[in-house]
Amino acid sequence: MKRFFHKVLQILFSCLPILITIGIQLAVAIPVTVYYFWFLGYEGQLPASGTDWYQWFKNTLTRSDYAIYVTAVWGLVSLTLFYLWYRRVHNTKEDVPVKHFLTPYSVGGLILMVIGLQLSINYFYSLLEPLMPGIFEKYNDVLSFPDSTPVGYAVLIVYGVIIAPIHEEFLNRGVTLHYASKAMPFWVANLFQALLFGLLHMNPVQSSYAFLVGIVIGYIYHTAKNIWIPIFFHMAFNLFGTMVPLMPLKNSTTSAYVLVGVIGLTVAISGCILYRTSIRIQEGAM
Repeated sequence: MKRFFHKVLQILFSCLPILITIGIQLAVAIPVTVYYFWFLGYEGQLPASGTDWYQWFKNTLTRSDYAIYVTAVWGLVSLTLFYLWYRRVHNTKEDVPVKHFLTPYSVGGLILMVIGLQLSINYFYSLLEPLMPGIFEKYNDVLSFPDSTPVGYAVLIVYGVIIAPIHEEFLNRGVTLHYASKAMPFWVANLFQALLFGLLHMNPVQSSYAFLVGIVIGYIYHTAKNIWIPIFFHMAFNLFGTMVPLMPLKNSTTSAYVLVGVIGLTVAISGCILYRTSIRIQEGAM
């Protein structure tokens, strides 16, 4: 019984990182808000007298740039915390050097998985969009940032391709998976951290595919034995994700969606096989 309660406490403790990062997001919103309104005043963008200040304040907080800046600052602060936390609980001397991992099989496998996952997720989800228009409309609104300025959009790209992958890997794979693995077998722990990774995105569409991608990245971290490999994979995945909506087939027929989705799934599975082959070769060489 004592061992059972110890396991339960370990599982609960593995939920702590995601609660902490949500708390950080709420906390950084305060100074970012103060600075944002000071900046608007400095630029002469504050409303004139007689304006409905409450409505102006509400409208200002729904601007794309405001959301982007809060998210970017949160990512940097949380990244710093979980990087230090990861270094505290993880012995980096046990890591496999990145240069030893970079073989044609492993790199090729990871690239194929990035391309295949993005294609299959995007095009299969396009088939679901007509069935759940409300959910996907909210999802598209979250990702659209229609009134973003060039500076805000640049910050968004840097966040999505660089800051977010590093932050989320140290948080989810580096710290959360570390504690979850102490309480349960790896595959259960991997599903658990992927579930938390999905919930972190706080949107039904993003949460569902983040859960699937989180499982894959957790496996990559477990087998690569170096946090920077899943970080690079995550960066490549997000970068390629910005290109998929630009593809002409994205506005094509249902049969085209199915075809590209199946091709993407085939590419992803091929990449996984190639990656697994590289791991076996490396394990045999040790």
